Amino acid sequence: MKARFLRLSHKKRCAIGKRWPTRKFAMLSKRPRPMGSSAPEHLVAEPAMPPAVGTAPAPASAPEAALEPCATEPFVRVCRVVVKADRMVCDVQLSPACPRVSSPLLISALLQAHPQLAEHACKNERGTTFGAVMNRTPLIHVLEHVAIDCMVQKESAKTTSSDTLFVGNSRWLDPVQGLGRVELGFRDDIAALRALKTAVEQVNQALASR
Repeated sequence: MKARFLRLSHKKRCAIGKRWPTRKFAMLSKRPRPMGSSAPEHLVAEPAMPPAVGTAPAPASAPEAALEPCATEPFVRVCRVVVKADRMVCDVQLSPACPRVSSPLLISALLQAHPQLAEHACKNERGTTFGAVMNRTPLIHVLEHVAIDCMVQKESAKTTSSDTLFVGNSRWLDPVQGLGRVELGFRDDIAALRALKTAVEQVNQALASR
């Protein structure tokens, strides 16, 4: 009788052991894993948490092809945008390979999409239009005027009698590191963001075709 009891207990323990992983998974999937828990990662369904400031982000579970770095770094990229009530403030980063000033070849490429660029009102050391300095001016100044012209073109496409005045300014924050700031007045903040995106793309294309 005693031996039979031991055999039944052994079978019962084996059966519980077989069911335990399933029951454990169901239990853990209903509540977040406590900090410091040693439970296997695949047993816990947790939302992705943003990395803490100053720490490297966790590797993403994406295919290897998606993790490969870009073949080339863009010449110009926007690293920060703040939309205020009357203007949009954009911090722009130039790559080490990007020229800090424009050239006639670069401007010639941009004039194909922006034929009115030289006629923009612009107070500068050589005159009162952008055309007076556009062949040799800081690249962030070029980006400012291309973005403004994108907004002008968009506004002109909606109405033929628009009297909207778009203004902007640009300045270096750190010319050695290629960090500058462009400020753009706008009528529509969404349209201004799109104009900035288009301007960055066009300037990058023009720089790549030099």
